[in-house]
Amino acid sequence: MKTIELQYISKQYSEKKLLDEVDLVISTGQKVALVGHNGTGKSTLLKIISGEEPMDSGDIIKPNDYTISYLSQNVAFSSDETVREFVLNGSKKGRILQSYEAITKSLETDPNNSDLVTKFQNAESLIIKYDVWSYEAEMKRLLSNLGVLAEDKKLKDLSGGQQKRVALVRALLNKSDLLLLDEPSNHLDIRAITWLEEYLKAYQGALIMITHDRYFLDQVVQHILLLENGKLTLFNGNYQSYLNQKNDLEEKNALLEHKQKQLFKKEQDWMRQGAKARSTKQQARIERFNTLKDTIDNQPSAKKKLSLDFSSDRLGKKGIVFENFSYNAYGKPIMADLTRSVKKGERIGIIGTNGVGKTSLLTAIFKEKPGITSGETVKMGYYRQHHQDLPEDLSLLDYLKKVGYDKKATTEEINSIPELLERFLFKREMQHTLINRLSGGEQKRLYLISILMLKPNVLLLDEPTNDLDIETLTILETYLREFPGIVFVVSHDRYFLEQVVTDNLVMTSDGAHLFVSNTKDATAMIIADTPEPVDKTTKDNAVEVLDGSSSKSSDSKIQNGSKSVDQNATGTSKRKISYNEKREWETLEARIEAIEAKISTLDEQMIDFQTDFEKQMSLGETRKELSTQLDQLMARWEELAPYFE
Repeated sequence: MKTIELQYISKQYSEKKLLDEVDLVISTGQKVALVGHNGTGKSTLLKIISGEEPMDSGDIIKPNDYTISYLSQNVAFSSDETVREFVLNGSKKGRILQSYEAITKSLETDPNNSDLVTKFQNAESLIIKYDVWSYEAEMKRLLSNLGVLAEDKKLKDLSGGQQKRVALVRALLNKSDLLLLDEPSNHLDIRAITWLEEYLKAYQGALIMITHDRYFLDQVVQHILLLENGKLTLFNGNYQSYLNQKNDLEEKNALLEHKQKQLFKKEQDWMRQGAKARSTKQQARIERFNTLKDTIDNQPSAKKKLSLDFSSDRLGKKGIVFENFSYNAYGKPIMADLTRSVKKGERIGIIGTNGVGKTSLLTAIFKEKPGITSGETVKMGYYRQHHQDLPEDLSLLDYLKKVGYDKKATTEEINSIPELLERFLFKREMQHTLINRLSGGEQKRLYLISILMLKPNVLLLDEPTNDLDIETLTILETYLREFPGIVFVVSHDRYFLEQVVTDNLVMTSDGAHLFVSNTKDATAMIIADTPEPVDKTTKDNAVEVLDGSSSKSSDSKIQNGSKSVDQNATGTSKRKISYNEKREWETLEARIEAIEAKISTLDEQMIDFQTDFEKQMSLGETRKELSTQLDQLMARWEELAPYFE
């Protein structure tokens, strides 16, 4: 069992102390969720552990061969890297494979070059030594399970969500001693999230992750690590257990603080009477008073609660009406014949796998495309998933004032902005900070203020839960449940949907739709639906058709029922097999047979050692690893077999 130990780690930004001599020990197999308010330093702590960011002071103690994989909130890559190159560059095995492929390519053009032949033989021996073919098969499996199907695509041409998925594959593939994941479920659809849950539950190394998804959190972790006021507190159990323990701890601390203040008042009165250290007893009492005073002076100020008490303009009887609403986008059907009147008090969850057009539907509602009408009193607020309109060179205060002036807010509303920011936990001294100094979650919170301050009575929310801390989410859930208008919300957060929505609009990959009240039933439908992924290039180059009809696209495709059919297609053609894949195929069956033989031998040994528990455990772990390798090889065999039959 390996451990990593953090000793007296400190980190400060400007005047803000994020980490104050924190200690932590994490052992193999431990799965921990790191929680705390946005801006408290959760992402910074992961960066320090991964080595991406320096600490001000302290030590990290770990074995020399200890490996760490880190998924950050923002993917960093070279401008021309493809999906395959980015993933392979992240590990030794990947770099071995890339070197092998480069030598093979050179050898194909110059087969008689003796130096190349020698290099090829050396590279091939490394491929076998490190079982790189299994590594490549696992990479393909992970990419497929996370919906990334184009290895040759450049990362810069993918959407932010697809980039995050590729980075997640790179982190998972290394099977490191410690896996650090910063909001891994962001940009994943429900199908991918449920797959990732199962993968992480079976992960054999240690795990520390930041996540706001409470279902995901409860499924995966056994410990909750709270970062608050620069200190770490570890709680055993799932999230609900953590809430109970934290509540008990806060009650005990509040009682202790009350007793300390009562004692301080009593001792302060005694001191005011002119206490003199005439005796050892009096001197000790004065020293106790000074210690008590220091304790009370240094206690964290009472934690303010986020306040969501925005009013909204009155909404009349007519809200949002869909009448035979159909449209195509990105060359495929998004919605067919939607007819429904949505009235105040209704909160509609829009859910489906990535690429089905959920954001397009929100945009169509906001623009009131043909087939959509709204009442005269409707005032929409659109919270977009990517808030490109946040000017990073403005301060928080100046940004909200600009929003207010642009939307013709009253003088009273403009003057109340500092107080509004305080209710959203932005202290007065922080309000002149530039937006680019905020954490991702703090920026989301600021953006949410800019939407709600304008008093909309119809809210369009596109993935509002991404990057928000759990406490903010809980308060947002309460606000939305009590919202007197209409809410349309796109989200993959199952817990959030269950808490908020009155109905779910399930969108499928063929443009069909169904209203389902039960979120669990809706989730099951989504998991069964597997649409073609839509990447950034497709979106940027597509001409969106929003004319209220099921029009044909202009790329030689026709609509055949609910499916898209290419008129020029003559059947599914097999792609060209590479030289590497031919070489891999030649050794695949032998490798499968070798592992099957090892498993058979282990089974016999486990019978021989029935009474030796420790030996049984050791053999069982080895067998489990071999079984995983066998599954990967079999999956690769099934993938390649059609090209060689």
